[in-house]
Amino acid sequence: MTRIHDLKSHPQNFEPQSAGTKGHEVRTNDRDYQVGDYLVLREWLEATKTYTGRNVAVRIEAMRILESFPDGHPSVYLKTTRPNQVQDGKIYWHDDCGCVNVIE
Repeated sequence: MTRIHDLKSHPQNFEPQSAGTKGHEVRTNDRDYQVGDYLVLREWLEATKTYTGRNVAVRIEAMRILESFPDGHPSVYLKTTRPNQVQDGKIYWHDDCGCVNVIE
């Protein structure tokens, strides 16, 4: 079953993902990510503990379990698709044929 994961993304990671120049995420493996799941990345400013209002959605195309982060948390490499628009809590997914699918 495909799921949507709502995630914070710091500006240095959010910007290249939203521009389509970063095709992966490395995350703590705490959400049982699966190929086909969607990630809604929401730009987060740590200094002010606030969201900027910018967000983007990507889909997991492949994944690989990695060694643990230095703090001992398991991690996962997620290969992602090009970014897609998120508006009003819905993902507007543009597929290869030019069709737009709405995912809630």
